[in-house]
Amino acid sequence: MGSAFWADARIRYGTCPEWSNAELLSAWSAVAGACAVTQHRLFNHRLDVEADPAYVETYYIAVFAPAGDGSLLPFCGSVGPGEVAFQGGRYVDRLDRRDGEWRIASRQVCGDWFATARGSGSPRSRDDPDVVTGKTEHLDELLAVDAIRDCIFRYARGIDRLDRDLLASALVSMDDEHEAGPTQAHYITNLRVSLDGAQASAETYFISVTLGKQVELIGGRYVFKLTRTSGDWRIEKRTTVGEWHAAGDGQYLDAFLQATGNKSKRSREDGSYDPLVTNATSRTVEDLLEREGIRDCLARYARGIDRLDRELIGSSFVVVAPQFVDNMFAQADARPVQNHCWTNLRIELAGDVAHLEAYYMAIIGQGDDIDFVGGRYVIPLARGDNGQWAMTTRGNIGDWHARVNGSGLAAYHQATGNGSHPRGSRDDPSYIRIGWTKG
Repeated sequence: MGSAFWADARIRYGTCPEWSNAELLSAWSAVAGACAVTQHRLFNHRLDVEADPAYVETYYIAVFAPAGDGSLLPFCGSVGPGEVAFQGGRYVDRLDRRDGEWRIASRQVCGDWFATARGSGSPRSRDDPDVVTGKTEHLDELLAVDAIRDCIFRYARGIDRLDRDLLASALVSMDDEHEAGPTQAHYITNLRVSLDGAQASAETYFISVTLGKQVELIGGRYVFKLTRTSGDWRIEKRTTVGEWHAAGDGQYLDAFLQATGNKSKRSREDGSYDPLVTNATSRTVEDLLEREGIRDCLARYARGIDRLDRELIGSSFVVVAPQFVDNMFAQADARPVQNHCWTNLRIELAGDVAHLEAYYMAIIGQGDDIDFVGGRYVIPLARGDNGQWAMTTRGNIGDWHARVNGSGLAAYHQATGNGSHPRGSRDDPSYIRIGWTKG
């Protein structure tokens, strides 16, 4: 952890006193010691870099499963025995490059929400699979990592949609391990890859979702062994490290599926097959740049609707419907907490147009309830005259809904000073530190 920050880095959590790198490590060691499991998943990266320094905003979802009586340090919220805590928000980072290496020089943590659910964590083990430690520094390595990312996303989608053809395209060989199961959504984040010629190892974090009266959320890590065959990367072996389990109330699932058009199917009748993303692997540096521009478009959209930023919402569409934006703002009082996290992004390029599918997980706070809402965006895009990618429409396939306990949110905000600015406020630290607004 310390290797991600410069020794003189400064970290501010909400309005708590600023910490040094050493103080952060000491505080985090106390939190980690009280937990059987901690996991931090990263989404929605927005990067602003022209030279040095660089500025990044990243959404996060952190998961804490207590090891003992359940008490955690106040800045992480409180969780009781038999519960798992979820915490989410945004990191706003300034990174400095020194002697060719990027590290975090300052961090502002904007904690947006906190929730608990019935669940448990598995004790940490020293018998984990080998840690992936590789760096990617050259263009051919970046292209390989991009291809491996798409291979793993094909694998997840193949399982979720029961698409044997897509699964076969991601695997060296099919076997019973990859046959149909009850789990219906696999969210993949935090990819790290080590390359060794035509062989590679990859580690990802995952959250899997299984539907029922109780919606089951399972989190952990996948460790993949991959091989390159005829220029394409495929999975040779997958090891699962399950780390935590939580359950949410699924009683509102049917209403959510109906409200989003009942387009979610575990077959080719699913709404994502018309049209279908078929080629999402970058072969050139131009492909990488185009896909990065499209990722930024989706990040602008998520940040825009979450921070109630009309300008940012408008920049993510070719033409934005005024009633769509008005509807987002009309929901503000009923949704004091809202974060949209996306991953599993597959993008097909075709000149100045593109098509994507992305998994999303939205966290919506309403009173003492926190709703986890999941599904997929299916979006056509076009490149504007300014060279910036924007959405022409935004299709939504709702897959699942779970309600968890948000009664600890107010205490969490009070303890940390987070949540002191409403969603539409330009006093939010992310505007102050990065200045991604005009004027």
